[in-house]
Amino acid sequence: MQPYFMPYIGYWQLLSAVDRFIVLDDVAFIRRGWINRNRILVNGRVHLFTLPVRAASQNRTINELELATDAGWRKSFASTLEQSYRKAPCFEETMDFLAPILADCRGRLLPFLVSSIDAVASHLDIRTPRTLASSVDDRQRSRGQERIVDFCRIEGATDYINLPGGRELYRKETFQRCGIRLGFLAPHLRPYRQHPPGQWWPWLSIIDLLMNLGAQGARQELAQYRIDTTSQEQ
Repeated sequence: MQPYFMPYIGYWQLLSAVDRFIVLDDVAFIRRGWINRNRILVNGRVHLFTLPVRAASQNRTINELELATDAGWRKSFASTLEQSYRKAPCFEETMDFLAPILADCRGRLLPFLVSSIDAVASHLDIRTPRTLASSVDDRQRSRGQERIVDFCRIEGATDYINLPGGRELYRKETFQRCGIRLGFLAPHLRPYRQHPPGQWWPWLSIIDLLMNLGAQGARQELAQYRIDTTSQEQ
């Protein structure tokens, strides 16, 4: 999977479900994608926040880019979180957790993203080993679906699991020919009380879940999924 900044619960369910997690650090950066963006609630409405990246381009790989954040951005984002969630049940706990992550939001993009992923994983008691794609296959001998198959071969994997969006990218038959079972993790999102009360908005950043349920409550959501290994339509 690509490294994302504070992604939704499905990402963490996937990280928790697998035996090994490979971060795609040497693939093209996707502008207006989810690598440096996600959603929280502001005044009860969905708000898209963006982690500024310097000279962001789809012609550069994730591990080549740098953050464009400064103290002003970090202060502004923390202020947005405070204004939006200060009455949420687990606001103080979550802000104490986020503070050192935001304070370290500078320099190269990849180390920051990986560090934030590791921090959230530890916070949720996820202990899955994590490595970088560039360290598994530094020569990039293949691309796309074939490269994923190569990762599985190198790691000796019998199963490859992705999130639902991967259905458009990967074909069951390709993996089967290599003795690998392809599966997709489907999160089962249970409505929880969000702040401010009102309409429930799913698929938000893990920040929203932590603000409202805390680490303990978020951990209970990690098991709320199923893995589908049925064939996809051609």
